[in-house]
Formats: sequence, structure tokens, C-alpha cells
Amino acid sequence: MQMKLAGYTCTNEAKMQRVHEYFKKEKIIDPVEELVLAMYDSLGGQILKGQDVVKMGSFYDFAEGKPRQEKEKDGKIKYTKDVKLVFRFDTQVDEIAEGKAVPSEIKVKQKYLKKDKKKSKK
Repeated sequence: MQMKLAGYTCTNEAKMQRVHEYFKKEKIIDPVEELVLAMYDSLGGQILKGQDVVKMGSFYDFAEGKPRQEKEKDGKIKYTKDVKLVFRFDTQVDEIAEGKAVPSEIKVKQKYLKKDKKKSKK
């Protein structure tokens, strides 16, 4: 079962269960969606934006070992993101920042792959 959070889809139910167990153990009640996404990301769970794959580490900062965040002026923590969409074609990997236009060459490759998959199913 997939879970939708803040416009993203988490595809691995077992990893999402581990996230909920973590919050229960830490007595975190009703965490914000961005924190749930960050903890799910930290486990390597696949996240989608529509049909596109989100790069691992978009919500969780592996170098810092914690969710991406910044302190607001009032001292509260705001969870942030650095979302990049990943497009894989054979050995080529393209990363496009969320909100940026997907180059036409990637769109053409996606269209070709969809047609190719339909042919192989027949």
C-alpha cells in the first residue's frame, strides 16, 4: 500500500511501518509530513513525485545524519527539502531539480520507453 504525504508517494509499506515504530518509540505524536518523509528517506524508501522518482537524500541529509532543516528566527525548526527528480535511461542518469522544466530529450526518452513497454507486454 502506498502512502501519500505532502504531494509525494512513499512506495514501501515495510519502511513506512519502521518510521511509525520509530515515532512511537520516541514518543513523537503527530509528526509533520516533512519529518515523516525525512525519516522514510533515511531508510532508503522510494519516494515518487507523480510517476517520477525522487533522489534519495532529498529530505534527509546523510552528511549531517539528520533531516534537512533550518532554524527559524523564533528558534523553531523548519524541515526543508532539496528535491531532485531522477531519470534513468540505460547507463545515463539525469537529475532535475523539482519545479524545473524537464528537458525535451528526457520527455522523448520517457515516451519511447512507455511505447517499448507496451510492445513487450503483447
